[in-house]
Parts: sequence; C-alpha cells; structure tokens
Amino acid sequence: MPEKILQILDLRDSPWVDGPGRTILQCADMIDRNKCNIHIGAFSGESHNDHAYMKKAVELGLDVVAIKENRSFDRTVIDQIKQVVRKRAIDIIHTHDFRSNIYGLICARSQRLPLVSTCHGWISNNWKGRLYTAIDKYLLRYHDQIIVVSDVMKKRLERSGIQSDKIHVINNALVINDYEIKRENSKFRNELNISKDKKIIASIGRLSPEKRQDIFLSAAKYLVGKNRDLIFLIVGVGPEEDELRALANELGISDKVIFSGYRNDMVDIYNGIDLVVQSSNTEGMPNVVLESLLMGVPVIATNVGGTAQIAQHNVNGVLIESEDLSALEYALEEYINNVAKHNEMALVGRNHVIENFNQDARVKKLFSVYERLAEENNK
Repeated sequence: MPEKILQILDLRDSPWVDGPGRTILQCADMIDRNKCNIHIGAFSGESHNDHAYMKKAVELGLDVVAIKENRSFDRTVIDQIKQVVRKRAIDIIHTHDFRSNIYGLICARSQRLPLVSTCHGWISNNWKGRLYTAIDKYLLRYHDQIIVVSDVMKKRLERSGIQSDKIHVINNALVINDYEIKRENSKFRNELNISKDKKIIASIGRLSPEKRQDIFLSAAKYLVGKNRDLIFLIVGVGPEEDELRALANELGISDKVIFSGYRNDMVDIYNGIDLVVQSSNTEGMPNVVLESLLMGVPVIATNVGGTAQIAQHNVNGVLIESEDLSALEYALEEYINNVAKHNEMALVGRNHVIENFNQDARVKKLFSVYERLAEENNK
C-alpha cells in the first residue's frame, strides 16, 4: 500500500514575497511531493496578477487558494477555509501570522485537524501592535505545535507560558544556489546610472515603524556632511513611505536618497550595493541579513531577535543597539574609513550562512514537524 501523501493547508495574510513569504514558498516548492503537498492559501480580494505572493506561488507550480476577505475577521473566510479542507482532504493547517492564526485555530478545531503556526516575529511599536502580540501569544497556547525562527523567540514564548516541548526552532534559511555574486554586472546600478565609484548604502525591508528607516535617514544626513560620494537606497513598500520621503526632504538629503519601491530582483540589487544597514527595533530571524552576507555584502545591524545568530560583532558583521543613532553613525563612519575590513568580514559571513542556513536542512526539519503532528493525530 503506497505511503499517504500529507496534505498541508498553508495560510498567510500578506500579498508580498518578503522574507517570510520567500521562506514559505521555497519550502513548499522544495519539499518532497511524494510525501507532502503544501497548498498555498492567501487572504485577498485581488486577482493573482495583482497579488505578488500568489503570483509567485503560481509560477512555482504550487496549488494556490485565494481566500476572499472583505473586511477584518470576515466570517465567510472560515467557511472558505473549511471548504478547502474538505475539497483537498487537508491533514494539517499551518498558519503564519495574527489573522491566519485565529482563522486557522477556529477551523482546525471545528474540523478536528492538527494546527501548527510559524512565528516569524511580532511588531509591538504601538498599542495596537502590543495588543495583537498579547492576543497572539495567548492563542498560541491552543496550537498543537509552534515553529519559531530564532532561539530568542522560543525564550519569549516560554516566558509567555507556552510549553517548551511544543516549540520548535527552525531558523530561516536560503536556497544557496539562488544567490550568485556578479558584482560587475549589476543592472540596477546601470538602471539608475550610478557610477561604480559611488558607494550605495541600503536599507531593505517593509517601510513600517518597527524597521526604523527614520534612524537610517538621520545617520545618512550625518554621513552626507562628511562624504559626498554616497547614495542611500531604501528598498521596500509600506505605510511609512510618505513620512520617510518627507523626512529625507526635511534633512536636506533627498538628492542622495533613492526609494526603489518593491523589487523582485533582489540578487541583482545585492550585486549593486556596498553595505546593508538593518536598523529595526524588532526582528525574528532577519532574511535581509542572511541574504546580504550570502551575497558578500557587509552588514551593520541592530542586535535584536535572532540577528546575533547570523552576525557576530566584528567577526562577520557589526552589531549595534537598537534606536541608537550615535552608534549607527559611528559604525557607518568606521565602514567608510575601512571598507576592506568590512568586505573581509562579509566573506566570513558568507561561509557562515552557507554552512548553517541552508534551506534543504530547513525543509527536512519542517517535514519532521508535519510527520509528528500527523502521527499524534492518528493515535
């Protein structure tokens, strides 16, 4: 009798192929489909063509389920998920964020299915974020298994009263062969007509308060006063874009700052930039730091979340405390004065990522969690 193929319904509330999005889709694409099928469920009122996450899933040949959500906590979403569960004979529901955690919990319990959630990180920069985080951590107690992307996150959940034995640390990881270093052929630099003698210092990520691109811009102001051959690049989209553009104008550096918007050619961008700054005040396991080091790009990052598992201070990167503008200014000036040293550290970081953050290993760990859930559910 052939071995049963596990059917997983993966639920996520985001239209972007960001760090978590790439991780989810890569795992779904790479997992052994003779043993496991991951169906991609995404909340959206848009078509596949307008939804980058669903569009990428379709390109990968994955089964994509568009779950229409017309308002916050739409009751029809529960009915849609239940229908998908029945139609595709789903064995396990896997959720990834606040909304999907709630919908998934309701549906898993009503359908008597095991439920696993991956916690990619929490945003607590205002009262609403803190409330959502508190509710999320409370509800996670009722999930059967929980995956976290860093050791720090596991400790946070344990402090919230969640049993240690149902928390699995599966670090974020990369498909190593997808990242090819070709510094001399950056289309991105050519597109923007930026000469090779100018250094590009980049901030990459969602434009939202927790990423603290405002500190990045303030540090840029400091550097521009000392060195004119610098370009500051902000890659991403989000609710803070207008405020950040206004801040660049207010600081008098708008001619030195490029807002690229959302990009799907990140490997080419890494090939065209010289330094990545992560100025966040919260992270899970930052994919941007992983990608930067894998591409041999030096990193200055805040010591938050699982960042220190990737970058060790003055070994393969530079770590600073969050919300410390002076520390960032000092680190940037030190980079400008000793570029060769930072490039050498980045190559050490590249080897560290290759050895410790390979997506193949992550996929195997993920499947073992699914197997455990299925076995426990069949007892």
